[in-house]
Amino acid sequence: MHIDPNYIAIDNLFFRLTEQFIVPAYQRRYSWGLRQLGELFDDINKLKIEDSHLLSSIVFLKGESKGGINQYEIIDGQQRITTLSIIFLSLKEKYLKLNDKNKLSSLDKLLFCEGYSRTSQPKLILGELDNVDYSILLNSKEDDFNKIKNHHLLDAINFYKQKLPDNQNQLDDFYDKISTKLKLIRLDVSSASDAYKLFEVINNRGLKLTASDIIKNFILGNAAQKDDGTNIKNVKESWKNLVVYLDGISIDNFLRHFLSGILKRKLAMSKVAAEFKKYYYLKVEQTESLSEYSFYDSPEDDNEENEEILIAKDNEDDENSINPGVLEGEKARISSVEKIDIKELASDLEKSAEIYAKIYNREFDSEKVNECLRNLSRVEAKPSYSFLLHLFKLNVNDKVAIEIIKMVETFMLRWHICGRRTSALDDIFPRMTNLSTLNLLAEVKLKLKEKMPDDNEFISRLKLYDFNGNLDRAKYILEQIEYRLMNHHGEYSINSGADVHLEHIIPQKIKSQKSKQEFGDWETYLGINSIKEHEKYVHTIGNLTLIAQVLNIKASNNPFLVKKKEYKKSILQLNKDLVKNYNNFKFNDLKRRAEKLAHQAVAIWNI
Repeated sequence: MHIDPNYIAIDNLFFRLTEQFIVPAYQRRYSWGLRQLGELFDDINKLKIEDSHLLSSIVFLKGESKGGINQYEIIDGQQRITTLSIIFLSLKEKYLKLNDKNKLSSLDKLLFCEGYSRTSQPKLILGELDNVDYSILLNSKEDDFNKIKNHHLLDAINFYKQKLPDNQNQLDDFYDKISTKLKLIRLDVSSASDAYKLFEVINNRGLKLTASDIIKNFILGNAAQKDDGTNIKNVKESWKNLVVYLDGISIDNFLRHFLSGILKRKLAMSKVAAEFKKYYYLKVEQTESLSEYSFYDSPEDDNEENEEILIAKDNEDDENSINPGVLEGEKARISSVEKIDIKELASDLEKSAEIYAKIYNREFDSEKVNECLRNLSRVEAKPSYSFLLHLFKLNVNDKVAIEIIKMVETFMLRWHICGRRTSALDDIFPRMTNLSTLNLLAEVKLKLKEKMPDDNEFISRLKLYDFNGNLDRAKYILEQIEYRLMNHHGEYSINSGADVHLEHIIPQKIKSQKSKQEFGDWETYLGINSIKEHEKYVHTIGNLTLIAQVLNIKASNNPFLVKKKEYKKSILQLNKDLVKNYNNFKFNDLKRRAEKLAHQAVAIWNI
């Protein structure tokens, strides 16, 4: 590995007019938050005359040298390079107001480069998703700032414009500190495989790197190492498309679900990078000759993974436990499949990312499929995404997909309401990727019913389930019950946004003077032990309904009768039932209504 290291000040890095820094399209978007922005500002601002500050290292992959502008890919350090450029832009705005032409000229040399043609170009080119936004900042088009899609870029420019002083002397002092006292180690590498390996060596000695960072550099490094002229080009393009598809979605979560489905078992986030490498060496052709192969071909670390899973599962039934032979069998299963080249693996990741994004964003061609996925999202079903990714990769027809999603929704809702451990879901759904495709519907039904809480448990737990902190789930349940009450056939839709509110029949507060003025004296109306009973039942299903308007309540000795007058204005069957069947609404009435609603729910969410 040949590396050209240089310990240089920031102005020496940016002042080289024939160099242009490129953030490759496969890199993640700019994502520094206010904490990182503030820490960098403080590190610079607090420097004294005799001090300097080391801003870690930057890894560049050198392109082919040529006349004019030479491009350098930023393999490691794009967040820092981008932030420094934004600080320069903020300084430029300050010096524009001060009309300091010398400083403006110096800043332009930091922000732009030029070749022999003397044509000015941006010093920094960001990735495909960010460069349009950065161009708006670079050209100081404040009127277009509202078009910036990456809020991190907008937050950064606004942060530094606010933090930088307006006073000339103070501004000059800060400019001097950032340009001459801020140092970094520049590492120029000629070989792509060496560059990606160096990235991991520098960063992967703690918790700094994400799984996706490690995997990206691992796969690109291997593509460069065994390049046939097309490997690195195709792999870069596939990873770039993966990043674009997963914009706004955690790439780490995608990779965990992708691998869990392949391995057919639970996978802790801390293990994703290592398990991907193991999968790579067993799946991709011509890896046997690599020095790392023997390490990943052996199961020496499997006991740690087994222990982690068994601890999380506690006393769950033995069927979900991982016995010592499972991981060895997993290795044999992956190895027995025909090996593929690295381009095919990257293409599979790209295709999987596209499907995952469609699941996450509900963007399939079928609106009925998307509606089912929206419903699934509202019951918080992300643990099922490993199985859903597998399902949609099978190209099942819409009818089958809809039936399976509805079954998953039923399973997930019952699981949550009955208080089962969420960690177990990360084991159940990956295992379902092993189901036979010959009779998929029947097998999914059998597998889910095997683990799903039964009707009696669901009814008893739903009646007492406290929705405080998860009121949207309550809202969704009531919406579906409303559809059933009015024999919904698809022509009727409740606005699930701000226009329809979740209403507590007995108010959330009943003992304060203000609540009594607004909602009536419920504390007296409800009788003995009202406060204790109220705490237990106020956020349960029996006390909740939907309402499309703000209630006009006045203090009353029987506050429910006043509410009934408002419920009469509603077209919802839930409220018509309240008006028709309840003359009073005390805790016994609440329990009776909860029983009725729970039986409605068990008929809806049933397999």
